Amino acid sequence: MKTNETSKFYWTIDPPKGWRYGFPKSVTNEEYKSIKDFKQWSIDNGYPKEIAEQYKDHFNVGISGPIPCVNI
Repeated sequence: MKTNETSKFYWTIDPPKGWRYGFPKSVTNEEYKSIKDFKQWSIDNGYPKEIAEQYKDHFNVGISGPIPCVNI
């Protein structure tokens, strides 16, 4: 696939049962690289903290990408 310099790559992040809380959400490649804690990122982006904490150390997110998107 040929892309131009305005192309960006997006990742989708989906926490457990995320569809209930507006997930999956897309982030740019740069944003993805800056995420250090996916549980905290999910909470910051609308996932209920009390539910996230129930998973303790077993909070797993689904990650898909990178997906090229071309802005024309």
